[in-house]
Amino acid sequence: MRYAKCLDLLKFTALAYHICGKVTAADDNSNNFGQMYKWKNLQDGFAEAKVSRKPIFLLIHKAGCPTCEKLKPKFTNSIRILDLSKHFVMVNVKKCEVQDEARFQPDGTYVPRILFFTPDGEFMEDVYNRHPKADDKYKYFYSNTSQIVDSMILALERCSKDSRIKILHDKIGKV
Repeated sequence: MRYAKCLDLLKFTALAYHICGKVTAADDNSNNFGQMYKWKNLQDGFAEAKVSRKPIFLLIHKAGCPTCEKLKPKFTNSIRILDLSKHFVMVNVKKCEVQDEARFQPDGTYVPRILFFTPDGEFMEDVYNRHPKADDKYKYFYSNTSQIVDSMILALERCSKDSRIKILHDKIGKV
């Protein structure tokens, strides 16, 4: 009798794990760019940024793209990007989800590309790969994590500066 109860408990646990595992996989927005990041889809990400007042980190990629595949383990293994990601709304989309919108194609439709937006959804054109060996034709393409980290820091500095100017402007306007 005791064994029957244990067996039933094991069956229940296995069933619960199976069901919960499927739900987690269905809600996974990582596209194999690291499940430890809090990835959002495009619409939810831009909405969350307005509320949280965090800038947007937008990663655009394509399934089966060899260069995108090379970037995935770099992303997954980067502690620095993960640490900085806490200051961003991280948005991860496939190229087909944004191919009709010009604001997501500032210098072409290549992948992968990483774009940064203010919390209000304004594109930060001046935040791009500034590495000396970066290709000027593909300003938003990053081949290694240090390049991504540099742009993330620049985006945070820019948003910080913009918010200080806004606060100053609001204070002057109230006087």
